[in-house]
Amino acid sequence: MDRKSRYDLLNSDGDRRPRRICKECGRALASSYIGDTCQSCKEDAIYREVKEYVSENDVGEYDVAQKFDIPVETVRKWVQLGYMEYKTNK
Repeated sequence: MDRKSRYDLLNSDGDRRPRRICKECGRALASSYIGDTCQSCKEDAIYREVKEYVSENDVGEYDVAQKFDIPVETVRKWVQLGYMEYKTNK
């Protein structure tokens, strides 16, 4: 049985142009997409950094949002979903 590569699977329509894929998960990226990591993988990486930062520092949601340049609503969502705990602002 002939095994197909990821490149062949992405180009199964006969189009031999190289396709861009996420370097983390292998998802196909749009040709107009900037960067080599998909949005989902970027968010996962930021989440891991934020969680580590929160566990090591006495910070609140606004401090985290400012440090990582992310919306406060994102931090609140992670807390509401139980992904992390933070200390309330002073």
